[in-house]
Amino acid sequence: MSHLIDSYKLISNKLKKKKFPLRKPNYGEAVEQYTQIMNSFKREGNNMYAAFCCLAIARCEQAIKNSSSAEASCYIDSGYLLWVDETISQDNNIITFEENVTEAINCYLMAIKIYQNYKRFTIMGTLYYEMAMILKKLNKFEESSEYFQKASEIMRTESPIAAINALREATGGKIQECDYKGACDFLDMMITIATESMPDKPSSSSSSSSNLNTMAPISSLNISLSLYPYALIESRVTLILLYILQDNFLKSQSHLGKLVNDINDQHDGQASDLTEESVALLNNLLMACERKEVGGLQAIQRELWSSLNDVQNDILQRIACSNKILL
Repeated sequence: MSHLIDSYKLISNKLKKKKFPLRKPNYGEAVEQYTQIMNSFKREGNNMYAAFCCLAIARCEQAIKNSSSAEASCYIDSGYLLWVDETISQDNNIITFEENVTEAINCYLMAIKIYQNYKRFTIMGTLYYEMAMILKKLNKFEESSEYFQKASEIMRTESPIAAINALREATGGKIQECDYKGACDFLDMMITIATESMPDKPSSSSSSSSNLNTMAPISSLNISLSLYPYALIESRVTLILLYILQDNFLKSQSHLGKLVNDINDQHDGQASDLTEESVALLNNLLMACERKEVGGLQAIQRELWSSLNDVQNDILQRIACSNKILL
C-alpha cells in the first residue's frame, strides 16, 4: 500500500508546483492517474484512501470546469466510501472517532450544493434521503431525522408519497431519541401532505366500476393514490399513541374522532387494515391510561398488537411501561 500512497503524493505535489506560472497543470492526466490509484486502493479494500483519491479527482474536475456533474459524482463516491469504511468499523466493533462520518456528510453536502446550482432537486432529495438512511444505520437518529426532513421538503412538490415516506423515517428517529414533540410535528406534516394530495372521492358509478374490476391489475397511479389514505390513517394512529404516552388525552381524543372519520371516508376498505374493533381498543387504551387503570393495559396491548406496525407497537410498549412506573 505504501507505493500507492507515494504515487498519490507524487501526483499531488506535481499539481502544486508552479514552475511555469503561465502554464496550467495537466488536470486531465491527473484524473486518469488518480483513478488508477483509486481502483488499486479499492481492490485492496482500503476505502478511506480510495475516498481521498475521489476527492482529489473532484478538485481536478473543479479546476477543469467542464463537467460539474462529474465533480458532484466524485464527492458522492468519496462520501459513500467513507460511509462504507465507518460501517465496517462499527460492524467489527472497532472504536473510531467518527471522523469519517463528518467527512462523508461534507462530501454529500458539497455534491448537493452543486446540484442545487443546477436546480436538480430530485437528485438533491435522493442524496439527502440516502445520507439519512446511512446515518440511521449508524444509529445516529437525531442527524438522520434532520436529513430525512430535508429530503421530504425537496420531494414534497414532485412526489408527495416520497415526502411522506421520508417523514415516516424521520418520525422513527425522533421516537428513538424520545423526542416525542418532534415526532408529533413530523406526523402533523405527514397528515397535511396526505390530506392535500388525497384524490377526490370517486362517484358511485366509478366506485361500482372499480368493484367490478377488483381482480384486474392495478396501475401504479392507483397504487400511489391509495397510499395517501393509508398514510393518513397510519399517522393518526401513531399520533394517538404518542399523545397518550405524553398524557395529552385531549389531543388523543381529538385525533381518535378524526381517525374514525378517515376510516369511514374510505369506501373500498383498502386504505388500512384497521378495524372497528381496533378503533374501539384504541379508545379503551385512551380511557385506561387517562384513569391510570394499569390492570387492563396488557390485555389491550395483546389485542392491538397485530393491528399496529413496529413503531406503533414500540410506542405501545412505552405506554405500558410508563403507566407501570406511575403506580
